[in-house]
Amino acid sequence: MDAALLSRIDVLQLAIHSGADTQGIRRMLIRYLESAEDCLSQMERAGKNRNILSWSHALQEMKEASSVITARRLAGLCTEAESIRAFPHEQTEALLYHMQKELVILRGEIQHLVGEKSAYSLS
Repeated sequence: MDAALLSRIDVLQLAIHSGADTQGIRRMLIRYLESAEDCLSQMERAGKNRNILSWSHALQEMKEASSVITARRLAGLCTEAESIRAFPHEQTEALLYHMQKELVILRGEIQHLVGEKSAYSLS
């Protein structure tokens, strides 16, 4: 595995959680990307609509999923975003930007890991 991915995901813990099943890890990572992208979209809409309940729900889902795959940086950003309790909030855009940036990096590393034969479009 690539060193960049190792710095973003604790592969040892991920292997322990998945029973060291390589195909299981790949499926988990692909599902994670799908879920994380959906959560970020929900959070963006919630921020624009000033819907704190939708924001919190999508944020919690993202944090839990990031924790499961041991994506510590993204989970940490989620923890930071939990301080947002009402809109407008000056940190909303910055946090979403950093979450999106981290997810792009993770997507690239996961795409490299799972290969081009994935059923999920990792573009």
